[in-house]
Amino acid sequence: PFLADLWQPAEGCQRSGLSIIYSHGSGWRVGDKDMLTGHFFQRLAQSGHVVLDIAYSLYPEADLPTMVSEVNQAILWIKANTQNLAINPDRIVLMGGSAGAHLSLLAAYAPGQPEFQSPGAASDTSVRGVVAFYPAADLRETFTQTQNHLAREKSPVDNLADALFNRIFDLHPDPYKNKYGTEYENFLVNLLGGTREEIPQVYDLLSPITHVSQDSPATLLLQGSDDVFDLAPSVRRLHQALQEAGVPVVLVEYPHTEHGFDLILPQISPVARASAREVERFLALMV
Repeated sequence: PFLADLWQPAEGCQRSGLSIIYSHGSGWRVGDKDMLTGHFFQRLAQSGHVVLDIAYSLYPEADLPTMVSEVNQAILWIKANTQNLAINPDRIVLMGGSAGAHLSLLAAYAPGQPEFQSPGAASDTSVRGVVAFYPAADLRETFTQTQNHLAREKSPVDNLADALFNRIFDLHPDPYKNKYGTEYENFLVNLLGGTREEIPQVYDLLSPITHVSQDSPATLLLQGSDDVFDLAPSVRRLHQALQEAGVPVVLVEYPHTEHGFDLILPQISPVARASAREVERFLALMV
């Protein structure tokens, strides 16, 4: 078992029958449910949707396949409780930001992947759609971009972000400390247990872009062009791969916009408000 918060429409609010399973960000290793998202969830509930905000297990207590399996557990829980929650089992949408977006995409695109299933969970975990805020779409490319990040000249803002992430990640226990170091620049190598060259099959398995097919669900991608983690190029390639597979997909890219744009002052931030409207339009199509 793991914890989750359930947001429901107020009494008297017309229900849409749609449910959303949300996975938070913060590098697969920090963070929790209800992380600067309460205002957004309230808005979704006021639109008649049910939101399940999950606190999936974090690294190093859990690896990435375990985290995806917990997203799948949440899907199965929703499907087992559709009558109590007055929702339609065919109207489930996965949603997440950053690391949570990566987990949501993996669960959405690889519902039958054995490595992502909990023991004894043989039920259908397919969903109707997925919304991904600034996801890591291709871990192979993320690894390369991380190495490039180390080598290039950085701006004062980048240096400040590096110092912040180093502090957060160095405080977190890491079983690979002696082998790879704990600085956040090595977080992906630590998380997966090796470099892209050492374990290419693991990078492929855990990259959403490698699981794209004509059966992938409708997708909304929301990305800032100036993302500190250089995620925009791989998100664009994911968009192209989904288009080529014939999957309904929309990419909304915001210029001069950083990582986490939906979480900073969402009541007044123009880009946060714009992205919320895009999500509402997408969910209306899913209904």
